[in-house]
Amino acid sequence: PLFGTVSLDGTVSDDGSPVPPGVVTTLWSQVSGVGTASFAEPDAIDTTVTFDLPGTYVLRLTGDDGHLTTFDEMTVSVSGSTVPESVSLIREDCTGVSGCYTSLAAWEATEQRNLVASGEVAVARIEGVWNTPDTTGFTIDGWTTDSDHHVKIVAVGPARHAGVWSETAYRLASAAGTVLVVRDAFTHIEGLQIGGTRVGSQALVFLSSGATRTRITGNLLTKLSGGGSNNGAVVSNAWDNIIQVDHNIVQDLQFGIGNFNGSSLTQLHAYANTIHGATEGLTSAAPGSVLARNNLIVGSTSAASGTFA
Repeated sequence: PLFGTVSLDGTVSDDGSPVPPGVVTTLWSQVSGVGTASFAEPDAIDTTVTFDLPGTYVLRLTGDDGHLTTFDEMTVSVSGSTVPESVSLIREDCTGVSGCYTSLAAWEATEQRNLVASGEVAVARIEGVWNTPDTTGFTIDGWTTDSDHHVKIVAVGPARHAGVWSETAYRLASAAGTVLVVRDAFTHIEGLQIGGTRVGSQALVFLSSGATRTRITGNLLTKLSGGGSNNGAVVSNAWDNIIQVDHNIVQDLQFGIGNFNGSSLTQLHAYANTIHGATEGLTSAAPGSVLARNNLIVGSTSAASGTFA
């Protein structure tokens, strides 16, 4: 199931060469698969991995002593979730369509419920062409979730961006101080365009207390207008939580992605994001609170600030 995890128990030994022997480092990576395999601690021998789609994956554990590098691979088969999905449609025009909303804010306010008790996954599927933006910021709050019964917001087809900002794909464009706030655990947000139009302080995605195991993936986040300072793409202020932020595009914001609460109990995992035009690409306010791997940061004043895991 989505957010389901598999424990990995690796073994690496050194051959003692050269003399004195070097420090052995290890790294877990994904070789192939239908979706994304996300490692909790890629550089730990024993860790956990989460898969976002059912199917077959090949994982690799690499050992390096500074003199020789070797690896071994394993195959993991992930079965699909048996939990039924309750799908609501989000469209610019809902004429004649049942179970449809014209904004994510309206969907969230109407549909929030105890998903564990109802035994389902709540999906907001954004479809179709959008000639006008969704301008109402909103908060994911009031849901009861767990690893199998979660909230998923996903843009599909023409509603999903193709790597560049599109005026016909879905876009959440708001002047609110926080455009999208997540307060509930196991929330998955995928494929959205989120833009800021506020003068001054603004967070496009704000992860608050309770947002553990939230995943922000494949989104395009940018400052559309307004200017000013103290604005950021994905801002975590969640305590003692595990957050995953991967494969997003961030551009023209003062802060890109980071944990700002000063708690080393928080673990924000930033993987394979592209950040352009930031004053500060990645931020770790507490030592070791951000695990960053394979991010591309270009055209920014500072790539990163703080001590990373």
